[in-house]
Amino acid sequence: MQSGLSKLVALAAGLLVTTAIGCGTPTPRPAGRPQVLATATIVADLVRAVAGDAADVACLMGPGIDPHSYKPTPADADRLARADLVVASGLHLEGRLAALLERLGGRRPVLLVGDGLPRERLLPVADGFFDPHVWFDAGQWSLCPTQLAE
Repeated sequence: MQSGLSKLVALAAGLLVTTAIGCGTPTPRPAGRPQVLATATIVADLVRAVAGDAADVACLMGPGIDPHSYKPTPADADRLARADLVVASGLHLEGRLAALLERLGGRRPVLLVGDGLPRERLLPVADGFFDPHVWFDAGQWSLCPTQLAE
């Protein structure tokens, strides 16, 4: 597990350097640990379990918020744009936030943990769509920390 944490820190540091070099004026960042913003509480719990003290983890949506119908505010867009890494469940769980995450992906690293799972292990719910609630299947959810650590 320590190797995974080291990879997460190295990835975040490398992305920061790449971003600073690729932009005219780098966005000011607090010194220290990478700032990771998770979309939903279940995702934030996963990130905290993997990152431990190697990253500062915040959650965009509070407890009890339905990620399917969550509508991001301008303040949310700002928080997402300032994060070193954004981690979302993916598989269309975040619904209305998906378009913002897609646009953000060109400027900041965005990891959709559910999207990296083997399709043959997912539960289809419609043509090309899968049940995004992968944490209800311990076998599926157990694959997500590895994706995050890589």
